Formats: sequence, C-alpha cells, structure tokens
Amino acid sequence: MLTYTEIPGVYVDPKKNICIAFDQVEASIVKSSGKRLEIAIRNPTKYPARVKFYIDEKIGEPLSETFLVKAKVVDLGPGETKIWWKKH
Repeated sequence: MLTYTEIPGVYVDPKKNICIAFDQVEASIVKSSGKRLEIAIRNPTKYPARVKFYIDEKIGEPLSETFLVKAKVVDLGPGETKIWWKKH
C-alpha cells in the first residue's frame, strides 16, 4: 500500500530524457522536443493495468507528501500500448 502512494508506476525526467518503469509495464520516451513530450506505455502482461506516471518538471524542488494525487493515470488492456503526450 505504501508503494502505491509513494512511488509512481512510471517516472519521467523530461530534461534528461529519462523514463523509468517501476510497475509491470514498459515505458519509453518516443519524442521529446521543446514543445512536446510523447511517452509509449506498454502492458506486456495478460492482465489489465492502471498505471500512475509522474513527469518531474520541477527537478531539484522537494516533492510534497501528496505529489501523486495529481499524477496522470493510464489504463491499459492486456498487451496494449498507448502513446501519451503533453505540450511543454
């Protein structure tokens, strides 16, 4: 339970182009430009997945205890891949 509230399923550092998956999913940065960030998230399992991911846009600043409350959530079916994007 603590892991669910303290660690996102996917962590992204857009400035360093780092994307780390802590959950059962696979994630990678597809495109990172000054205006757009695209992340591919794949569920390789045969079970549905609901994954929180956090984009660390304020690196160096302390995170609040509830920083994951505003985390993005992606639902993936078994074997499904989705591309999530965000404008900078």
